[in-house]
Amino acid sequence: MSLSLFSLNIEADKHKGSVEAYLKTNEPDVVFLQEVYKIHAQAWATQFGYHLSFAPHVDFNIYEHIFKPLGEWGIATLTKLKPTKVKIDYYTEPPVVIPHEFMKTKKHPRALLVTELAADTTHYTFATTHFTWALTTDADVAQREDYQRFQTLLDQIPSFVLAGDLNADRTSMVYKELAHRYQDHLPPDLSSTLDPVLFRKPELKLVVDHLFSTADYKISNVQVLTGLSDHCGLSATISK
Repeated sequence: MSLSLFSLNIEADKHKGSVEAYLKTNEPDVVFLQEVYKIHAQAWATQFGYHLSFAPHVDFNIYEHIFKPLGEWGIATLTKLKPTKVKIDYYTEPPVVIPHEFMKTKKHPRALLVTELAADTTHYTFATTHFTWALTTDADVAQREDYQRFQTLLDQIPSFVLAGDLNADRTSMVYKELAHRYQDHLPPDLSSTLDPVLFRKPELKLVVDHLFSTADYKISNVQVLTGLSDHCGLSATISK
């Protein structure tokens, strides 16, 4: 049995209509969302028949830039099948304190959200994150330190599919380390996953959203989708 996967950084609440339309039309089996408010993820889970797993990064109670005081904001996984196991691990420097401000916070917590599913007799493990932002095109000190903790968590999972906004271009240390260990399923000639119209700097071209897996997964029908958010969406068919 194969499962359809969709991953997108939705830029808070700026593209709700596009996200809802995609979910309604395509009904992917597994959905990864980054920069999502929990209240919106909960609403979509109810509306479209998903089970929701959520990891907060910030709990907004003031208005900051595009981020409205709508409560918990972070990463979400929605699955048509009921998960057999969900695990959330924060790989940023402890102690983990979910802040109420974003712009004044040098670095907020980041989580690895792992969801296990059983489809017929096949076991699937899906992992997503919105990785630490780097100040340069290569990893800065904070990103390097977080990557070591992040990789330690991945080392504990023998088999998985990983997708999300990794804030790491293909020239970066983070990408090179992951590509050395796992299979990269995006087209090798892909020049950017930043939406050419909706991203705030249309001239900027970076591949920062990624799709990796361990060797036991077969990933097919990979598409890079524009017009949904300031980042491109990634969709694929997953089998083993």
